[in-house]
Amino acid sequence: MEPHRTARRSQRVVALLCVLTLACGDGDGGQPSGGTPGGGDGCSEGFGRAGDGTCEPLVFAGDCPAGARPALGHADCQPVGWQECPDGFERDPSGWGCAPILPSAACTGATREAIGQTACVPLGDCAAVFPPAGANLFVSPSGPLDATHFRRIGDALGASKAGDVIAVDEGVYPEALELKRNVTIAGRCAERVRLDGGSTATTPAIVSDASSAIVRGVSISGWSTGASVERGSITFEDVLFEHDSDVGLAVYDGASAKLVRSVVRDTYARAGSSGIGIQAIFGARVEIVESVIAKNEGGGVLVGEKGSNVVVDGSVFRDNESDRQGRFGLGLNVTASATAKVTRSAFLENRRAGLRAGPKTEVEIEDVVVRGTRGEESGSVGMGFFALDGATVSAKRFGVVASAGPAITVLLGATAKVEQATLRSITGDADGDLGNGAYVFEKGKLELDDTAIVEAGRSGIDAFDEGTTLAVSRSLVTGTRPSYGTKMGVGVSIAKGAVAAITDSSVVANRHSGIYLWQGGAIDLSGVLVRATTREIFEDRLGHGLFAQDAVHVTVERSAIDGNAGVGIAIAGSPALVRTSFVRSNSIGIHVQDAALREEADATEITPGEVIVTTDTTFAGNATKVGSGVLALPDPPTTKEP
Repeated sequence: MEPHRTARRSQRVVALLCVLTLACGDGDGGQPSGGTPGGGDGCSEGFGRAGDGTCEPLVFAGDCPAGARPALGHADCQPVGWQECPDGFERDPSGWGCAPILPSAACTGATREAIGQTACVPLGDCAAVFPPAGANLFVSPSGPLDATHFRRIGDALGASKAGDVIAVDEGVYPEALELKRNVTIAGRCAERVRLDGGSTATTPAIVSDASSAIVRGVSISGWSTGASVERGSITFEDVLFEHDSDVGLAVYDGASAKLVRSVVRDTYARAGSSGIGIQAIFGARVEIVESVIAKNEGGGVLVGEKGSNVVVDGSVFRDNESDRQGRFGLGLNVTASATAKVTRSAFLENRRAGLRAGPKTEVEIEDVVVRGTRGEESGSVGMGFFALDGATVSAKRFGVVASAGPAITVLLGATAKVEQATLRSITGDADGDLGNGAYVFEKGKLELDDTAIVEAGRSGIDAFDEGTTLAVSRSLVTGTRPSYGTKMGVGVSIAKGAVAAITDSSVVANRHSGIYLWQGGAIDLSGVLVRATTREIFEDRLGHGLFAQDAVHVTVERSAIDGNAGVGIAIAGSPALVRTSFVRSNSIGIHVQDAALREEADATEITPGEVIVTTDTTFAGNATKVGSGVLALPDPPTTKEP
């Protein structure tokens, strides 16, 4: 698709059709006429009776602090977004959402980031008693040789039986190992025990088909694959996989692996290959606990095919890069009918996306922060998460900060439900575009509940294309910045056949339009506050609360359109129904063109070719109640694939 533009063109000249009951002209005559509002005190829900007898919104009048929003029906600010921080997290300094407690710089060597710690944590305790209790086979490069003492780990494995514990003392071991029995390899610590492939090895350091093996306290470096798990199960504890090629840890064909307090770092891509940190395919299962997946040249974790599954808890994915062909680079890539659950984790400065839910996958996210995802130098964006091709994503207590592209992208029939989330300071691509909080298209389905979208770029939410649906409840969209430096900054944009429902939410202090419908968009608003929209920087124009341009369906019920720089409700060529609402302190209360404006006592359905305003809708304090003349219409924006 072409880049988003709002180009200048000649303004269309269209006639404004007014009816006498609303009367064009200056001034604002209060409530249009007659009517008996409903509700406990004669007003609809979220409204109260003013001193002059009219109904007015019950809402906090000032600016709310970070983490809160003005909401209809509440005299004070209401909390919004991620509020309760789990262990190892703290309130973000901005006041919006939560942030992981971590060292200020990436850890190196045989240390790791641990959520909740501000200093790097060693992989194992080099000062602990060694050999460990229970060891019955012993390996040292310079130790004695007898029936239980060896100088090579492979020799000890050859003499082992199921249940044996092999204690490996400090040293460099240039040997590849096969684990065929349920043994434990216990190194002194990862800093002092290294399986070294010399960067020229063409085999994995470890090949395991034992039903239940354990490896702890070692480093694995310089192999074509750090470990290959082909059958059975293996657990790695306090292990460093570093500077292997192709794959750090590979798990296949129904096998399983558990990574505990470990690091997979700097897996590199040879010519024509990718350097994936962990790969779990063909029904594999991987559990990643309190571990770090970092700086891999092709992506952090890839899981896919035949029901593969990954479970992540308390872990850090950071600085994972694309390969030499510009592929992958994601923190966590779930694809091909795989499943994933990620809890209490952080995805920091990865390339292209923190998390990806690919075709027909299921991904569950809780207590997770994605920060600083980077785009490619070629211009592609860096997203918080994206879901496509029938994927299903559930995200709860979730945050995306400073990604170089949409915080959330949902497309191609994928479904995402996001609740108690904070999406903030989205930077966008190299053009300053696509900094959306949420970007939904090509039959994507997105549900946002109790979510704050703060300082996004272009649009807080952008939804377009037939079959695309958006549902927003108890949420806030505020402070959207313009793209390309001057254009848009819309709170919510709905277009090209997309359908949206927004309830009990606040769209505050955005640009161009609080809510903008164009080219066949449809929307139902209920209990929505649209406040303080300012003009678009480009040509100092617009500033509307709700702006519908060639939309197919607009309903506004029990809502307040308040204090916008332009028109409160601007309708061009779109059928609409405004009921039991409040339009206050806008430059113009309502402006309609290419449709007939009609007042009715109790309308419940949209009528083609008409904009109906019910008599229980109040107009107050607008400089002009009903606009006259011709409303200048911008060219609709075009869209751009992230």
